[in-house]
Parts: sequence; structure tokens; C-alpha cells
Amino acid sequence: MSNEITVSESKAGFLSPVVSVKDALMAYQAKKDLIDGIMHKDVDYGVIPGTNKPTLLKAGAEKATSFFGLSTRFEDAGIVEDWTGEAHGGEPFFYYRRTCSLFRGDLFIASADGSCNSWEKKYRYRSSSRTCPTCGKETIIKGKAEYGGGWLCFSKKGGCGAKFDEDDTSITGQPTGSVKNEDIADIVNTILKMADKRALVAATLIATGMSEYFTQDMEDYVTGEVVTVHAEKVAMTYLQAIEFKSPKGLRFGDMDRVKLQYVIDHGSSDQVEAAKIVMEQDYNVEIVEESAPQS
Repeated sequence: MSNEITVSESKAGFLSPVVSVKDALMAYQAKKDLIDGIMHKDVDYGVIPGTNKPTLLKAGAEKATSFFGLSTRFEDAGIVEDWTGEAHGGEPFFYYRRTCSLFRGDLFIASADGSCNSWEKKYRYRSSSRTCPTCGKETIIKGKAEYGGGWLCFSKKGGCGAKFDEDDTSITGQPTGSVKNEDIADIVNTILKMADKRALVAATLIATGMSEYFTQDMEDYVTGEVVTVHAEKVAMTYLQAIEFKSPKGLRFGDMDRVKLQYVIDHGSSDQVEAAKIVMEQDYNVEIVEESAPQS
């Protein structure tokens, strides 16, 4: 059996369809069955406020390629790895452009590129809070005037309780807010995987013709509030997890690995679950549950 697709030209000079209307309707119904019967909202696709279509997520793209019997092949389309920052003003810079090609057996179906770089906001910057010089934890708060003011390492947030003067430079001299990520080399693999993910989603939409239902992976690009509806006994999703916030108002989706690990170690059960989901999705870190010790 030949894998070649023959396109015929009608006598009127127009291209004739390669399949019958009946077959096209069957293919259309198969896609609807996949979306309605197998894919799950907020797992395989999600709704981002301000967009007209649901967003296809990585899990949904993987289900779609499996459903249609497609295999993936990734290739480098462009790489910049400036570890020292010599060519970028002293700041390390990493850029990956990847091509995802989809095949059915040996038959090429579609391809698309996806890119990611270390100067995207979520990678280039991190949120910095004041750290206690005594215990090293990010638990410094402003002391209340009635208790002497100054600064306090808040014990209720896991701090050591140490107190510092109002003008103590070991506290006031620390940078806060959004600061450059000095450990960008730690997430080079994450940046590469994100390029793969974007290429996969784009190629899947082209190959399956599912752009009618979904858009590109907007969660990677859209900033702003995502409205989350929490329901009882429903597994938390990635789109919900990234919108969790710390007591200081920092979104879990904006946290670096260190902060997420702190939440996993010290947060409430819901916070821990959300932090684990974000850690696994954004940093490709598999969280392994520790077994209870045997008595």
C-alpha cells in the first residue's frame, strides 16, 4: 500500500478533495469524540480569560498525537548558549528553537517550531524577599511600633524569632521584589523542554486540524489573572496551581525552584499540592512521595 497522497485536478481546473465528504465527516466526529470523551478541561486544555478558544496543553497534545498514531521527532533549529554573558552585556543568555516533526509511520505529516529563551520574564527574574541573617529563612517582617518596631524573623512563618534594628543594613541592604535570576544556568534544561513543548503543541494543531477547537499554549505567554473555580473532590490542575499565592501575594507560577521547594516543605496541604504540580510542569522535576517508615 502506498503512503503517497494523490491530489487530482478536476476538469474545471479546481483541486479535487482527496477524501469523500462522508470520510471527512467521520474524521470530524472522531476529533469531537476525542475532545469530549477523552480530554479533560484544565488537564489537557484550559480556558485563559481574554482568549477566544481553549488553550491546548502539553498533556492534550500528547493524547492527540497518540490518538492519531503520530510519532514525534525533535531537531535543533537554532541555539544560543552564552554561559558567561560575554556576548550579552555580562548576563548569561540561553536560546533554543526546536522543530517538532510528526510522522505516521514513515509518512511525514506536519512540523512546527517552538522557541524559549532565558530572558523571558518567568526565567530572567525571580522574586526576592528579605532573608534572616541568623537562620537564612525568608521570614523577615516589619516589627509593629508598639513592640519596638525594627525587623523581626517571624517565628509563625518558620523563622527563628531574631530581632533587628530599624536601620540594620544586613536587612535594609537586601534587594527585594523582582531581581535578576543569578542561577539561570540551573534551568537551562527547563528552557529547552519549554521550547519542545511549544513546538509539540503547534505541530499537533497543524497535523490534527484541531485549531478549530484550540489555540496555542497561551499559558506560556499570557500574563494576568486566571479565574479559578475550586470544586470539591476534583484533582487540582496546573492552571489552578499556578494561581495559588504565598502570604506575600507571590503567584506560585512566578516562583523559582527554591521558593516552590520551601512551600512543599512548609506549606499547607493545598499549597504543597499546588507547588508540586508547578515544580513538575515548569521545572520537569518529578516529586517522589517518601514512604512512611516501617514500625
